Amino acid sequence: MTSRFPVPWRIVELPNGFAVEDAAGQQLGVFYGRADPNTAGHTGFLTIDEARQMAVDFARLPELLNGRATE
Repeated sequence: MTSRFPVPWRIVELPNGFAVEDAAGQQLGVFYGRADPNTAGHTGFLTIDEARQMAVDFARLPELLNGRATE
C-alpha cells in the first residue's frame, strides 16, 4: 500500500473541505463539510469539523496498518 501511495500522507485544506495527498502529491481522498452545523445536519452533509477529523483519520491509515499507531 505505501509503495504505491508513498508516505507521509498530508492534509490539504480546500474551500469547504480537506483533501489527503500522498508524498508524491497524488490526491487520495476529499472530505467536504458545511460550516454551519444546523445546515449540515438538515441536509445530510458533514460539518467542517467532521470532515477535518475524517481527513485526519484517513491520513493516518498507513501508520495504523503498519501497527505504529500512537495516541
